[in-house]
Amino acid sequence: MSLSNKFILAILSIIFFIVSLFTYSAINDQKKLLDNELNKRISLMKDNLKQNASFTIKYYKSEVENDLASMNISHINILFDQLVQREDVDGISIINPNKNIHIFSGVKAIKDVDRLSFEEKQEHILVSMPIELTKKWGTITIVYSLEKLNHEVQNAQKDFENLVSKNIINAIITAIITAFIFSILSYIWAKKLTSPILLLTKTAQKIARGDIEEHQELAVITSKDEVGILAKTFFTMSQELDKSYKELKSLNENLEKKVVQRTKNLESERNKLNTLLDVTMEAIIVSKDSKCIDINKSALKVFGYDSKEEMIGKDIYDFVAPESHELVKTKLMIDSTSSYEAFALKKDNKKFPAYIKGVNFNDEGLRISSILDISHLKQLESHKKLASMGEMIGNIAHQWRQPLSVISTASSGIQLQHECGVLGDKELNSMCNAINENTLYLSQTIDDFRNYIKGDAEAISFNLKNNIESFTKLVDISTKENNIQLIVNVETDKNIKGYPNELIQCFINIFNNSKDAFLENDTDEEN
Repeated sequence: MSLSNKFILAILSIIFFIVSLFTYSAINDQKKLLDNELNKRISLMKDNLKQNASFTIKYYKSEVENDLASMNISHINILFDQLVQREDVDGISIINPNKNIHIFSGVKAIKDVDRLSFEEKQEHILVSMPIELTKKWGTITIVYSLEKLNHEVQNAQKDFENLVSKNIINAIITAIITAFIFSILSYIWAKKLTSPILLLTKTAQKIARGDIEEHQELAVITSKDEVGILAKTFFTMSQELDKSYKELKSLNENLEKKVVQRTKNLESERNKLNTLLDVTMEAIIVSKDSKCIDINKSALKVFGYDSKEEMIGKDIYDFVAPESHELVKTKLMIDSTSSYEAFALKKDNKKFPAYIKGVNFNDEGLRISSILDISHLKQLESHKKLASMGEMIGNIAHQWRQPLSVISTASSGIQLQHECGVLGDKELNSMCNAINENTLYLSQTIDDFRNYIKGDAEAISFNLKNNIESFTKLVDISTKENNIQLIVNVETDKNIKGYPNELIQCFINIFNNSKDAFLENDTDEEN
């Protein structure tokens, strides 16, 4: 047996032992835990039954004592008959051994006790209590049925047994997968530990140190597999090293020349960058200690000034609306480099929404700020919502075509078969069911679209999984027409609080952006 096979066999034996031990231990622990849980549950149900029984017998003991004192035996019989009509009570009895009195209804029970007591049998629990007038007169006993309790216990046992069986199956599958993975890893490790690889490693180290002539050691490797190919490659590599070294030296000399030329090019690029800043659509403001010291040409257009001289020297807060002063001040204090939205101020004191982003140069006390007027973006948001609604209406129209076709076909089929006298009950029921199912589908589609259009007035609790299903229905036709595969993987079924229709809009925006990207990049229409 080869070294690789011995290594694999040893690793598999260890893995099998560890996985088997772990699986056996996990199953036993799970079974003990479930048994304890079942016993606690049974004990709790019996305790609840006994507690209810103690209250019931005390009540009937008091009633019986009053009736015995007044010799109202008929009322006792009525009470007993009413009690045994309960599902959980099989009988009630009172006895007086001395006077040989025995009154009962349902299952008889002969008991003589001096205090409240419980006797548990296979099918019943007997609850007894002494009857006292001037002294102990006799004993009252209620026979409670354990049929319902036993049925619940049997169901609980079946549930726990099913859970244990499921855990055992999962543990076995996990053990098999683990063993399979480690088998592959063991095979790979074994191959890496074989002697040819060690020889190749040693030879590679010598070649790396410059001992190119030492490659003759590889002659002992004559196999035609990957190791043999690698050995031959190493031999060829040693011959190419000297040639590569000479080429590398030449490249280094050329690189120095290129560095000098690149430095000149960078200087030219920097000049071009200054020109580009002047043609960008964003307003660029360079400030020092909150004072404007330079701007680009776009800043004049964005803020409505006529010349750079008008803006240079002003405080940067002169370009910010009063309600956004605190926000901008905070961003400057924390040296924020992330973009944020605020209101800017034009020369004529008209404010406009803007995206602002800046970076500080602490060593020089400078800050470069980029300001983008997003007034037109705000206007586009409402148009985008209307466009999305239009697309949804198109989707609804597409989704209705097939159900309407089914309804039309079914109704025409009923009429035709009726006229031909071949319409049977089975065919009629089948066609009616098809009409009903597609009618419900059309109704659900209208409800989904109505909820989407209505929007959310306030945050509510909603099911995330159902929300995603509503989204997929709204874009179902679009995915089919564009050959898009939409994969939804929701592992949890939970409720969250928020705005469900706004979330659907977010999903639709992401979906539409992705779809547009596919189309713009000429993605294969069949996939």
